[in-house]
Amino acid sequence: MTAVALQLVPKLAHEKRVFGGSGERLELLRGDQPAPEAEAARWNEVLEGCDLRRKLIEIDRHVFTAHRYFVRVTWDEVDRRVRLTLFAPNRVWPMFPPDVYDIARASGVLLGLSPVWVNEREVKRFEFWTAGESPRNVIVDDAGAVLSGDTHEEQDDSGASIVPLVSFSDVDEDAGYWLVPDEELIDAARAVNVQETNRQHVMRMQGYGQWVAQPDGGANPQEWEGELVFGPEELAKTPRGWRLEHIAQQAQLEALKSGTESYLRQYATLSNVTPGSLTAEARQVPSGFALSVERFPTVEEREERARLFARSVQRLLAVVRWVWNIHNPTAAIRGVTERWTPG
Repeated sequence: MTAVALQLVPKLAHEKRVFGGSGERLELLRGDQPAPEAEAARWNEVLEGCDLRRKLIEIDRHVFTAHRYFVRVTWDEVDRRVRLTLFAPNRVWPMFPPDVYDIARASGVLLGLSPVWVNEREVKRFEFWTAGESPRNVIVDDAGAVLSGDTHEEQDDSGASIVPLVSFSDVDEDAGYWLVPDEELIDAARAVNVQETNRQHVMRMQGYGQWVAQPDGGANPQEWEGELVFGPEELAKTPRGWRLEHIAQQAQLEALKSGTESYLRQYATLSNVTPGSLTAEARQVPSGFALSVERFPTVEEREERARLFARSVQRLLAVVRWVWNIHNPTAAIRGVTERWTPG
């Protein structure tokens, strides 16, 4: 039996996405006014070089299920651009001061990198960042031996060293820094996939009907004359006095499909999503106002998530600009602020 996946999680993440809207703006300001055109154009090139918009959409999708995700900002000397790399929570180990859960104030962070093979042996690698008076960026193996790296130059506009890592979360940090993934969402996706897999299996097994042979020799099979033979040389060979019929199965496919759609509608309603967006059912909406009212819970939840993301986006834009300035002193962008407006 082949499993069927309905992609419930990606669809819900798309419906509740914060980034990538048509009205989204990433602006550079000098004071309260837009930055000069030449400076703004250079800033846009920096953002396009690090593929910021696509990265934000990807972060949003991961945060939707994991509630927290990280992005590291580094300089790519080969391509001469800022590079953004995403890290799952299980690959990040920050060192916080007592009672502080702000990645921008972490004294150090350990990141899990992809392993490499050396002399036919897998070597696990970790990247260690520290800030302060002696900032370091080294790559070590699982035994603690330094493989590469030394000090680093990443710093903010004031000259203070930074750990170029930004955390995104759709839950307030007062609720806890390390959050449990959305198990209810995962369970819902599994339930829908099991129901649809069962329906496909029933359709496959019962969709071809059944051959039934009925002899006229009485009710006792021992009194039946001859023997019914199926292929391979002949499709079916029946002795005299036998009737061969093909009976269609009454598979309850519509009932099974209706059950899945009913579950999806109920789950969508409880998740503040328009049910039709999950079931893809054709329907008529009385008016645009009625549609706005129907989608209000989704819009409200997006606005709440946007407020939770705003600080992280602001920090990420600042770190991108700081990293660019350190490695491009002649084209540095200083004395400005960044502003993100969700779509």
